[in-house]
Amino acid sequence: MTDQQVVVHPDAAVSAEFTEPASDERIAKAAAALERNGIRPLLAATGADARGLVGSLLVDGGLASGQVLGTPTLFIDGIVHRGGYDPPALLATLAP
Repeated sequence: MTDQQVVVHPDAAVSAEFTEPASDERIAKAAAALERNGIRPLLAATGADARGLVGSLLVDGGLASGQVLGTPTLFIDGIVHRGGYDPPALLATLAP
């Protein structure tokens, strides 16, 4: 068996600061900063908890439809809106 040489891109250097999980203190500071700016942080204890949390936030309709081609994507009554986003176009779409 031969040793394989690992090639690392020169721009791929990672600070030692980012190779370990964040401390509870650092997480608390980041969460507090988000809250001060009107953003509600969602914290998870484990990777599995985080995956479950993110999964619970996904919108089934947009994910399952295959119709989301980019952002923004607007659904009106469960149907993707392909028209303009200017007020006259939106009002025309919403009119009975």
